[in-house]
Amino acid sequence: MKLFIVRHGEAEPVVRTDAERALTRRGRHDAQALGKLLAAGQVQWDAIIVSPYLRAQQTLEMLLQSFPVHPPVTVNHTITPDNAVAEAFAALEGFSGQQTILMVSHMPLVSALVASLVSGSPHDALHYPMPTASFAELDVSAWHPGGAGLKRLICPPYNA
Repeated sequence: MKLFIVRHGEAEPVVRTDAERALTRRGRHDAQALGKLLAAGQVQWDAIIVSPYLRAQQTLEMLLQSFPVHPPVTVNHTITPDNAVAEAFAALEGFSGQQTILMVSHMPLVSALVASLVSGSPHDALHYPMPTASFAELDVSAWHPGGAGLKRLICPPYNA
């Protein structure tokens, strides 16, 4: 199966709570550009999982503007910035019957998850930098450390 991991777009500084941070103008632009890039590559998902935080929700909304049809979206509270990789594995295991999954989440979880899936250790996260509005595409054989191969990791600007 394939897993696309997207880090949310650039967000404003902390307002009242971290969960309430909204995308900046640049964050909205980058998320829309990412959507166009993925749509041009004819990517389609069987399942979408997203963090409940505002900036992740807005990133998904901007990204999906380039897709006329998409599967239902599952909001999951275990893929927020401070959650552990093991919790993300558990959340993703629920989608094992799907061929292609999109996950929109946060740092440091996204880099740690990619590192754990590819190299077997979340401590290798520095080898998989995920700036805002970046994405990683993985071929997953199993939801455990070392259970995937990295196909690509792309960061904005996408035309560079």
